[in-house]
This record gives sequence, C-alpha cells and structure tokens, in this order.
Amino acid sequence: MYNEQKQNTRPRLGLGSFAYRYAIGCEGFRPLQPMTTLDFLIAAHQMGFEGVQLCENLNYAKLSREELLKVKEKAAELNLFLELGMRDLTLENILFHLDLAELLSASFLRVVLGKNQPAPEKAPGELIDSAIKTLTAVLPRCHQQGVIIGLENHFDLRTQDLLTIVQEVNDPRVGMILDTTNCLGFVERSEETLKALSPYLLSVHLKDYFIKKVEAGYLITGTALGEGWLDTPGIVKQLVKLPRQLVSIIIELTVRRGEQQSPEEILASEQAAIERSLSYLNFALRLEGSEST
Repeated sequence: MYNEQKQNTRPRLGLGSFAYRYAIGCEGFRPLQPMTTLDFLIAAHQMGFEGVQLCENLNYAKLSREELLKVKEKAAELNLFLELGMRDLTLENILFHLDLAELLSASFLRVVLGKNQPAPEKAPGELIDSAIKTLTAVLPRCHQQGVIIGLENHFDLRTQDLLTIVQEVNDPRVGMILDTTNCLGFVERSEETLKALSPYLLSVHLKDYFIKKVEAGYLITGTALGEGWLDTPGIVKQLVKLPRQLVSIIIELTVRRGEQQSPEEILASEQAAIERSLSYLNFALRLEGSEST
C-alpha cells in the first residue's frame, strides 16, 4: 500500500491545539482571555514549531470565511504548515472539513471516528462499516484536492479495528496516526501500537505519561515529554526506520492542572511544559541523527 520512496529529511514538527488545553479552555476551566486560533499560530511560531494542527477545542470550524482567511494569511506569513482535525466521521462532516482544508490550503486532515465519548464504541462493527463507506466515497475528492486523511487511534475502536478500515479502503490517501497515550485506554503500550500501525503510519502525536498506584486502582496521567514513562528516544528511533516518511510529528499534552494552582499558574505551567516537550523532542531527534551517522 505505502510504497513511496522515503526521503532523507525528518518529519515536520508541529504543535497540536490540544497542547493548550487550559489556555484555550476546556470543561471545568475557562481563562479570562481564551487563546484564539491566531494567538495559537503566533505562540507556535515563537517557540520554533514548523506548523500546527487545529483541532476541535479551538472551534476553528465555526469561524467565518473572513476569519479563516486571516488564519490562512497568518500561517503563510509565519511560514507554518496547517493540519486540521475533526471528530465524528459522517459524510456531511468530512465534506465540510474538506471544504475547510481547501480554503486554508491544508493538505492533512486528522480524523477521530466516533464522537467524544468516555468508553469504547458499543457497536464497533457498525462504525467500521460506516467509516469504510464514507472514506471510500471521499477518495476522489482527496485525490483531486491533494488531501491525506489520518485516522487517529482513540478511545472508540481498537487498533485492529482501525487497521481493518485502512486495509479495506486500501488507498495511499488514507492512513493512521499514532497517539502515544490514547492506546493506553485499551491497555496497549505505545511501542506495541506503533509496531502494529507502522505499515500505514502517517503521523504521530507525542504525549508522555506516567502511572501511579492509588487507592483501589491506578492513575494514568500526562506529563511533559521526557518526564514520564514514554521511551521518546526509542519511539523516535523506530520512526526514522519506517519505510515511509512521516508527514509530521505533533506535540500534544495531557498534563492535568494542579488543584491548588491559580489560573495564572495553570497557564504558565502549561506553557512551560510545552517548551520542555519541544526541547526534549529536539534532543531525541539530534540523538538519533548522531547515532545514524
């Protein structure tokens, strides 16, 4: 399926909008001045990212045409690539997001198949069949428009179910995105999921995590890259060995705010964690580069 010749360049480094869970705002926390899409682009550029992924928490899809054109212009001005994110794969929804991708000159669309739900899909067979039908229907549009669709492993379908979809669609315009913590919901280690998805992998969302024992169970939570259990250098080593060049590596965060932190401290802590994550990823990439020479 994926037989394109691998280039001798590393994947582009991007920042996902879910890295700014608190600066943008989420259920239970809303800053006085939520980060806008334009603010997000500027922040990513200032830290040295090459691009961004706009996802649902930004509500970018609800911006007016004029506002979206300003986003496109700002991205071009800052020399940032744009990726778009959506959830809930229906024909109407993906066509709408392909329209957005065309307007914004974005060539990569990240898709979460199900709706935002706290448990795995109760009828996985129905979702699998629906996804295959919908993705097959939009293939001509993807080829015409030059858009690649990446299905993200999420807490809706198991890895093998996602592979079934990609294998049935059987087109280079549809592949996989590995999120290094989403697989934990199915008690899969990131390295195991990477191995399974590697033949179809288009992009990676890097998030670190740690697990600790608590009363009557275990707590899995996020942390900055290099500060948890994720073997980031090992993951990077595997990524550079893939037969196909990745489109991008996207940094996200799942760092939970401190209960005693003030809003100002929460935002400052989040910003610092993003900066540390980027620094550590660059270190891991340099380390792999030096070992490969």
